[in-house]
Amino acid sequence: MAIESRAPNLLRGGWRGNPPLRALAYVVLPWTALLLPAPWSMVGVAVAYLVTALVAARDRQSHRGVWALLAALTVCDVSPFTVDGSVVRFYQLAAPLVLALVVVWRRELLRGITSLSRPGLSLLLLVVFVTVLTGLSIVWTISVRQTLISTVGQVAVCGLLLVYAGAVRSGVVSGREVLTAVWSAATLGSAVACAQFLVTVATPLRWAVAGGSGIPWPRPTGLMTESVWAALVAAMALGLSFAVRRTHPRLAATSWVVNGAVVLLVLSRAVILGMIVAAAVAAILGWRRRVTWIPALATVVVAATAFAGFSLLAPGVVQRFDPRLLIGVRHGTDGGSASSRVAVFDLARDEIPRHLPWGAGAGSSNQLTTDPQVRERYLNGGELNSGRGSTNFYLGYVFDFGYLGALVAIALTVTIGVLVLRAARVDHGLSAYLAVLFLVDFQFNNGFRFGFVHVLLAALVAQACQHGATSTRVAAPGSRSTGKPVDVAHRD
Repeated sequence: MAIESRAPNLLRGGWRGNPPLRALAYVVLPWTALLLPAPWSMVGVAVAYLVTALVAARDRQSHRGVWALLAALTVCDVSPFTVDGSVVRFYQLAAPLVLALVVVWRRELLRGITSLSRPGLSLLLLVVFVTVLTGLSIVWTISVRQTLISTVGQVAVCGLLLVYAGAVRSGVVSGREVLTAVWSAATLGSAVACAQFLVTVATPLRWAVAGGSGIPWPRPTGLMTESVWAALVAAMALGLSFAVRRTHPRLAATSWVVNGAVVLLVLSRAVILGMIVAAAVAAILGWRRRVTWIPALATVVVAATAFAGFSLLAPGVVQRFDPRLLIGVRHGTDGGSASSRVAVFDLARDEIPRHLPWGAGAGSSNQLTTDPQVRERYLNGGELNSGRGSTNFYLGYVFDFGYLGALVAIALTVTIGVLVLRAARVDHGLSAYLAVLFLVDFQFNNGFRFGFVHVLLAALVAQACQHGATSTRVAAPGSRSTGKPVDVAHRD
């Protein structure tokens, strides 16, 4: 699988002759309103995006660049705005611009969605159902405010899934462009994370997160709000960089180094476990005919040797990976992370039976895990893993929606698995790597509501329904079309 990326020179052609430059302006210029004092800054951004959307709607030549930039922004979790602890992400601020593109390309998007395969349509319908169920749960929720916030976030990611699935399938933007944009932004985030670490270690400034979870060095966050999410994004970028290794070997090699460094600096157990399992699954599905026993055995030996050497150099850090920590047999090398997760499981075990059969409502877990009385009861006043998805993907759906949530979670897993198997024919296991990485990680840190997850799912949905088919790129009015089919699948 190769991802094409032709980086245009933004200084050539001027404003009128440079669609990428105009696309960049449409996405970024509204942020200048952030210079205004609060609360006018958020109002300014909203107004600026409304005006920009009206202008951009008439400029179809720049829309492919806008699609790619908005996909890249889904990897950025840093924002100056928060609502009750929830980050208002940049792609959510750009909602007027997204809606303008949807209106302009509504026919193409609808045609793309309706031409998806049955598994692809099933996944879209499942996410739409989850979105509707999230809103309806306000009827039985234990926290209306938390459910409203969850509903807004779920509507945003559901919209991303629908829009990008239709756009990639119809050829409005290619899957290669979307994946390249996500990879580029993720690698940029990892570069920022490395800078955070170096500045914090070498200067008096404290730019990175200091320690935590048994890690003796400062843990960086990059463009995310938490170090564990930075590691997940870096692990995702490692897979995507493998896809660009032939078209951009130097950039891919740099990306491996930068993203690999972030994974090691954060040392998230969930991410590392997810990478190991995901790489094994991807190798079996996509590379089983190309990998022989000798390189496979050599890889295992090198990894085991590196782990043994690291154990001698930093035994305290390696002890974090002792499974006995998770069951409470050992203490002192975890920093409280495993204890917090176990406490959340205990909380869910006690609370779920009280709220069956419908669950406690979307986002209600955040209401409970931030309650001082609950924290005192389950962790002696310590910090519980809070969030509106709980600490586990399946547990979160059961907690929010009861028995129906369990069925939905299983259906999502099965449907994505079917799509991954179909896509493996053309992407050599990349989709399998990403899907398994997320699935494993979300058993410890449930981030299914992230925007970049749904953008990648959209690319998977569009790709899996083709495996050998081609799609004609939609030409903007005034442009010359070659009439040749454009492959929107991600091929090697």
